Amino acid sequence: MAKAVYLLLLLLTLPVYAEVWRDDFNDENLSGWTLLGERSVWKVEDGILRVELRINSKTPDPEMLQFTAIPGPYRRIRIVATGIGERGGGFGIALGKFFPEIEKPNLCSYIFINWIIYPWRIDGKGGWGRFPWPPRCPRKVLKYKERNQMDLLFEEGYFRLIMNKELQAEFTDPHFDYLDVVGLLIVGANLSQGWIDSFEISELTVAVEPEGKLTTTWGEMKGK
Repeated sequence: MAKAVYLLLLLLTLPVYAEVWRDDFNDENLSGWTLLGERSVWKVEDGILRVELRINSKTPDPEMLQFTAIPGPYRRIRIVATGIGERGGGFGIALGKFFPEIEKPNLCSYIFINWIIYPWRIDGKGGWGRFPWPPRCPRKVLKYKERNQMDLLFEEGYFRLIMNKELQAEFTDPHFDYLDVVGLLIVGANLSQGWIDSFEISELTVAVEPEGKLTTTWGEMKGK
């Protein structure tokens, strides 16, 4: 059973979760996650979340497992993923925002996978395209292909990536004053596999008007 406690404190207009949400994938219950695609298979085995995507395509088709336990939009969020890896494709974390004024797919996302940061418009179901503006992420290959840990921080347009405790990238994109979507993403053109041992969220500020004080546990949510 995933173990986490988060506390909702009222600070003016923004609720702030003071504690840590964590999923160790110690059971097969993926409550709090929502699968957007139809071709990828996600399952828990021996305390590890694994995904497999089999497609026959000449272009990379991304699919997403969206984090939905705590609805956004998110003004600030820190994500620490451990034991994350892939084979035959790319697997990592997607941070995105919807832009209704542009053509679909209109979820513009920065995707942090094994060797690079991709700026993509995606729908999480295989569709993708380019940003309608020049992306702000660095155009470089990331140093670590073997990742023991990914540490991502977002705060109102600012992105910071630490891998294996070493700073890999930081940049600002003013189009992203908040995030609508946080998720795990698998991408590939044939057979792609990915896995992750734990997923932790902290320093979370949600951009909604609070209606009252909330205290709950992730264990309780998983049991619903």
